[in-house]
Amino acid sequence: MSSRYWELLWKRAKRFLIRAERDYSEGDYDGVCFNSEQAIQLAAKAVLYRLFGVKVRISSSKALLAQLRDMLYEVGKQDLAKPVDDIVSSHRRELELLEESYIEGRYGEFEYFENQGKACLEIAKKVLENCPRQQLFCYLHRVAMLGLVLPTPLNHFPYVFEINICSSFLSLHSLVELLHTLQVV
Repeated sequence: MSSRYWELLWKRAKRFLIRAERDYSEGDYDGVCFNSEQAIQLAAKAVLYRLFGVKVRISSSKALLAQLRDMLYEVGKQDLAKPVDDIVSSHRRELELLEESYIEGRYGEFEYFENQGKACLEIAKKVLENCPRQQLFCYLHRVAMLGLVLPTPLNHFPYVFEINICSSFLSLHSLVELLHTLQVV
C-alpha cells in the first residue's frame, strides 16, 4: 500500500475544496457545486484506500460515502461508521445535488444558485472534517499490528488494541512521520 497514493488523493481533495470556496466567494455556484463534489469523491477514495487498501473507481460521492460506511460497519467499527452514516442519511438532498452537479455543473442547461452552492460547500467541508480521524485510526492500527509500544499519551489511544482492518504493515518511514506529526518524537 503506497502512502503516497492516499496522500495525493487527500491533497487533491483539499485543493478542490479550496477551489469551491474561491468559486463561492466569486459567485460561481456551478463551480462551487462541481468542486465540492470532487472534494468529497477524492476524500472518500483516500480514506477507503488508507483504511482498506482498495482503489475505488466509482464517480459518485453518495455511493463512495455509503461504501465507506458499509465497510466500516462490516468490520465492527460503528464509532467510525456513525459520522459517515449521519452525513449520508441527514444530507441526502445535498448529496443528490452534488451528484447532479458533477455533470450539470459543467454541461447542463441551467445554473446553480447561491443557496445550492452554499449547501454543496457545507457538506464538502463536513465530509473532509470527518475523514482525518479515520486516517489516524489506520496508522495506529498498523502500529498495533507490529506490536510496537507507543510512548505516552499514544499508548492510551482507544483504538490501538482493536482488531486489524488494514491490509498492510506500516513502514518505518510512515511510523516516523506519524510520530513526528503527533509530536511524540
